[in-house]
Amino acid sequence: DLLALPESARAIRETQREMQETQQRIADLLNQTAERLDALESRQSQHDASLARIESSQERIETRQDQSDARLARMETKQDRMEATQAEMLQWQAKADTRFDHIESQQAEMLQWQAKADTRFDHIESQQAEMLQWQAKADTRFDRIEGRLGNLTGKDLERQAITKFARIAHLEFGVVKTQILHVTALHSYTIPDRLAEPYRARIDAAESNGLITYAEEVELGEADIVARGYSRQDTTPVWFVAEISGTIAFDDIRRAHERADILSRALAETVIPVVYGLRVSDRLRVVAETRGVRIAMRPQPDEEDAT
Repeated sequence: DLLALPESARAIRETQREMQETQQRIADLLNQTAERLDALESRQSQHDASLARIESSQERIETRQDQSDARLARMETKQDRMEATQAEMLQWQAKADTRFDHIESQQAEMLQWQAKADTRFDHIESQQAEMLQWQAKADTRFDRIEGRLGNLTGKDLERQAITKFARIAHLEFGVVKTQILHVTALHSYTIPDRLAEPYRARIDAAESNGLITYAEEVELGEADIVARGYSRQDTTPVWFVAEISGTIAFDDIRRAHERADILSRALAETVIPVVYGLRVSDRLRVVAETRGVRIAMRPQPDEEDAT
């Protein structure tokens, strides 16, 4: 037995070595098994996550399906309403067709009546055209008569304004020694050169010196009357720019005001704008007063006789 011990020891050591190798193989297998289990667990986790995503997608699909079902239900409801409305419209159209047939019948009757009325109106228009022709001829004659009367009245008013302007200036404005220095070409009144030439020279000088423009000089030359007098109180020069009109209008007041302003800038002296006429409204009297334009009315025949 003692001699067999070394062999037994070697056998034991070999057995231990084999056991160790076996244990190592077992350990390796266990490690591999653990790795496989870890891989399986990872795959299971991925599978679980995929399953969760699938379930979430399924829920979203079910939600969308519910929404689609609700929309479909609403569309069906709208479709029912549209069909009901269409039925009502068809009924209304049937009634409208009946009414239109009745209207067309009435329209046919109205067209017949209109044809008869047109015939009558054509006859009336023919008579009216004849009356308008007669009226046009009468208006032409009346215009000629009024033109002649207006010319006579205007010339008489202009003549009277010129001949009595000095008296008007004295009585209305307290200005004495008034002399007319300019009248328009329409007035048959001759101004002596000794009066007209100095006035024209002053106006030309004012235009040359830039006090007034050439257009304003021309505008001033269209004034009906330009006259000069002297204040009874202090003998200072007083100028008048007068417009003459049978029925005083707004344009007469405007022209008198604008032309008086031109003369005032040209001479740097007192200028009174005047409108002389037969008639003026209360409203235009207020306008004239607002603009500083004086109104001078031609005296009535009994007033002239009294004076």
